Amino acid sequence: MEVNRKTVLLCVVGPFLALLPGAPERVAFHPAPGTAVQRTFNLLTTVDASSIALSVGRGNWGGDFELIPTAFEERWIVRDEFLAVEEDRATKLQRTYVDLTGKETMTRFLKAQVETSTNEQDYCDLKDKSVRFEWDEGENDYRKTFVGRDEGLEPPQTLRADMDMTILLPRREVAVGDTWEVDADSFVDVLRPGGMELRMESLQGQLTNSLPSETGTFRTTLQEIREHEGGKQAVLKTTARIKLRGQTEPSEPEVLLGVAQVVVIDYELEFDIRGELVWNLSAGRMDSAVLQSDFSLELQWNPTTGERPIGFHFKAKGHLEVSGSVEPVKAP
Repeated sequence: MEVNRKTVLLCVVGPFLALLPGAPERVAFHPAPGTAVQRTFNLLTTVDASSIALSVGRGNWGGDFELIPTAFEERWIVRDEFLAVEEDRATKLQRTYVDLTGKETMTRFLKAQVETSTNEQDYCDLKDKSVRFEWDEGENDYRKTFVGRDEGLEPPQTLRADMDMTILLPRREVAVGDTWEVDADSFVDVLRPGGMELRMESLQGQLTNSLPSETGTFRTTLQEIREHEGGKQAVLKTTARIKLRGQTEPSEPEVLLGVAQVVVIDYELEFDIRGELVWNLSAGRMDSAVLQSDFSLELQWNPTTGERPIGFHFKAKGHLEVSGSVEPVKAP
């Protein structure tokens, strides 16, 4: 029997070909205009109560702690309509906030015991409302406006158009095994897709606006290309170690231990992030994502005025997790 030489060659060489890197892929944002998706995101933030340490002046605090948020769960369901897409960006996007709920656990640390309480709440200021994001080339940012009955009101400035974590995508074609650097300045956008709020909001606002010094690394690797429902998915793995140091602007007078004082906060935050983004190459958008981060937080309250200025030093460790999934829906 005559053996086909090509068949023999494929049998011998084929297994080795599988070891070679695949052709470069374009992993980019390009959903078709006129399409729509529904996104579900969950955010869980916990603070390790045993890690909390507070000192006042030069000694450890011997009294009772105020209520401190030690866990927060947040769930966002939104519907996105891609009205216009150009150059790997949604230039006109309409987002309807279908459901936004949160559950916060507060802990009061007493000398003899620890008390906890849980409070569930709705984000009534956004639920069932629609916001349109339109790209402004001159401002290099999105203009945000309410649509419908809330037209004319100003949406929260913390809202962001990107919920696909596009900051993790490469700016060039890549092959399996390729690694690229990610802009470390944008790491918060990965942990807060679309502007989801982390807890300790007033403190977060002060820290966010204080222009911290930042050091660290942020990298993503194309781990796998796989077949999925007649199309292809790219699996991206990301890791980051970020440290922030900074100082807030002087606060409005606030009461500490019964004394009104103007306070400046020195702070240091460290994040150790790892996660996975599954990208739908055919649809040009995210399919799912899971990111986790351990973090440490150190704050030093430095009163600058007051009859009896007293400094606070606060330390804690915690964990946060962001998970999201995306499903195509029929456009209105």
